[in-house]
Amino acid sequence: MKRKNIYTNYSHKGRQRADSKRPIRTVVGVIRGSSRGFAFLSCEQNEDIFIPAKSLKGAMHGDTVEVDVYPDHGEVRRIVANGTNELTGIFVMEMRTPKVIPDGKYYSRDIYVTGGRADIGDRVVVRLSRKDRGRGEIIKVLGKAGTLSSDIEAAIFKLGIEDFRQKVLDETEEAARKPITSDGRVDFTAQPCFTIDGESSKDFDDAVYAERTDGGFRLWVHIADVAHYVPNHSHTDKEAFRRGNSFYYGESVIPMLPEALCNGVCSLNENEPRYTLTAIMDICSSGDIIGGEVVEGIICSHQRMTYERADKVLSGESDDYTQHKNTLLLLKELRDVLKKKRDSEGNIDFEIPEPKFEFDCGKVTNVSKSPRLLAHSIIEECMIAANRFVAKKFLALKAPFVYREHEPPSPERIDELNVFLEAMGIKGVKPSSSSIASLLDSVPQGKKAAVSRMTLRSMSKARYSVECGGHFGLAIKEYCHFTSPIRRYSDLAIHRVIKSHIRGESLTAYNKDVEEAAKQASERERLCEKVEREIDELYIADYMSQFVGKIFDGTVSGITEWGVYVELDNTAEGMIRAETMGNTQFNEATSTMSVFGKGVITLGDPLRVVLVSANSGNILFELA
Repeated sequence: MKRKNIYTNYSHKGRQRADSKRPIRTVVGVIRGSSRGFAFLSCEQNEDIFIPAKSLKGAMHGDTVEVDVYPDHGEVRRIVANGTNELTGIFVMEMRTPKVIPDGKYYSRDIYVTGGRADIGDRVVVRLSRKDRGRGEIIKVLGKAGTLSSDIEAAIFKLGIEDFRQKVLDETEEAARKPITSDGRVDFTAQPCFTIDGESSKDFDDAVYAERTDGGFRLWVHIADVAHYVPNHSHTDKEAFRRGNSFYYGESVIPMLPEALCNGVCSLNENEPRYTLTAIMDICSSGDIIGGEVVEGIICSHQRMTYERADKVLSGESDDYTQHKNTLLLLKELRDVLKKKRDSEGNIDFEIPEPKFEFDCGKVTNVSKSPRLLAHSIIEECMIAANRFVAKKFLALKAPFVYREHEPPSPERIDELNVFLEAMGIKGVKPSSSSIASLLDSVPQGKKAAVSRMTLRSMSKARYSVECGGHFGLAIKEYCHFTSPIRRYSDLAIHRVIKSHIRGESLTAYNKDVEEAAKQASERERLCEKVEREIDELYIADYMSQFVGKIFDGTVSGITEWGVYVELDNTAEGMIRAETMGNTQFNEATSTMSVFGKGVITLGDPLRVVLVSANSGNILFELA
């Protein structure tokens, strides 16, 4: 939903108009700072309240505050909770006074350094004083500012993740030493199931197997039984909850669980017995799941496949995985049935490419579009089937649960999207999954990327919830995340519920747990996605820096009053600043830019550009 703004006419110094003496109301929200001193308050009432610099009363970006709201601005009454006690920035000396200039666009004040050591120009972590948050002590040096390594370290710092504590490591290592037996479990060790993952993957959450039946298919989706090794409210569980998920970047990972679990006894490694929660589904030839169950199992994966090699087997280009070729082909047939069913229900395929990085000794040597392989789609359809099957089953049981919810876009967002579509000569859409899916299927290839991007921007943000609100993008009424408990806490949380149900135990004790898990998992997911985008941009800009002065052909991916965004074939995106294009006029309603003497620039237009600069995640182009 589009946010309302309550703000004043302010000059660059942040002066406010005369206002009434008494506040209209008092609200609580989170401060969103700016480099110009003023700030906005984001609150649940779905509005942004302007706060002049002099009315902040020491509040900083990220703080939760209580604010008195006047007709044209807000004033901080009190700070409810500090948003951060540590931040990153660049160490400088000004008039013999040591300071840290905070990173990012949300801070206007430098931090006076009262302790710690660093060299001028270092990027550092500073811990703010409790008494005066304008002062702080340097506690860590991340490296020289402006280098890729320090930029990435600063981004990762935002996750707030420290090394695993010793008591967590001791707990997991003790759990991993316990013998694996089939007692009390369904024994699938003779079943020739297998995993399909990326070439560099080390943690294997899922294994699959399928057989043909008289009415269609039987699908087994075996998922690592992490809950067996991570008791609720244990030291390991509390740490996993705090992290929320594993964080993957470049060639590295910050795992949710210690290595003894995530790469060891929980991972469905080839030829090693492993505990699972297994969803067994009977699927008819039209793609409906007509029966099934979830059991505690034990498996022994017969093959560790990769997406690339499995794809070549499916296309007939390779003789790999000979013993499992027939199962792969059957899974491909099942995938086609499941995908056809979902598409008929209104499944939305955005087809937004992701960057694929190639490294050599930590240096990015190539950036390209990550290929979308048939093997990817096979596993995706198997996981979606398991997720929807489990969600539907436990919704019917009225069990405390964590669902994956994706709300429909707001009417305002649909209206904005339709204005854009009409400006491109495309018929508008209705606020339904099937209408948007039909749009993306029918749009001309030359406009597809731009329309997909704008449509995605109109969507609501998916989140975790204890209420089953359905998934708009997938066009599924009941949905959850069941299939990745090694790397997602939401999945681990519902595994405990499932296991207790299988054993006939009461589920009421999980009511509070699932509420907390849904909230934490949603918040951590949003933060991790933001940091992941930032690191991707850092890698891409560092790679592109070697091509400054070169000419590229790209596609217009965004237009604002400040300039035009252009995306290259390798997913690198940068801006052409409006002031470099001469006399321009931005039309917000149609998202177009008129350039005097050169015509009108529209989203999706091909554009030839020259790379001007690429550093610290920022890429600048000019018209070639």
